[in-house]
This record gives sequence, structure tokens and C-alpha cells, in this order.
Amino acid sequence: NLQQAILGQANFSRADLRGADLREADLDGANLCGADLTNTIGLTKKQVESATIDEKTRLPDYLRDLLLKARELKATADEWDNVR
Repeated sequence: NLQQAILGQANFSRADLRGADLREADLDGANLCGADLTNTIGLTKKQVESATIDEKTRLPDYLRDLLLKARELKATADEWDNVR
């Protein structure tokens, strides 16, 4: 149970965090590269965005879809900025 834990700057690279309770945990600056976060409890988009992830980080489906959409929107906005 990592609920409300202060985990900023922690190194969870390649960690198996499946099923971990991360409700209200502080992940600011945490290294989640390659970590398996599937089936975590209470993980939010804000928490993931405050941490470092990579293409090998496994996120719950609901977050993977949200982050993919956010990246697509940012890429589109960047393209429009280049047109101006």
C-alpha cells in the first residue's frame, strides 16, 4: 500500500507495481521508465504526468488512452504553430 506516500524522485525503473494502491501518492519526479503500472489503484493522469515514463512503461488502459490523446493533441498544436 503506497497510498499517500511521498515517492518523488524515487526510482521505480522496471518495477512491478501491478495492483499497488497509489491513491494520492506523490510521484513528482519519480522514474517510472519500464515500470508495470497495470491494475494500480487510484493512479491519475496528473501523477503520471509529474513522473518520468517511457515507451516501455505499462499504464492502465484508461490512462494510456488519455495520454495518447494528449500527445496527439500536442503534436497537432505544434504543427499549427509551425504553420503560422
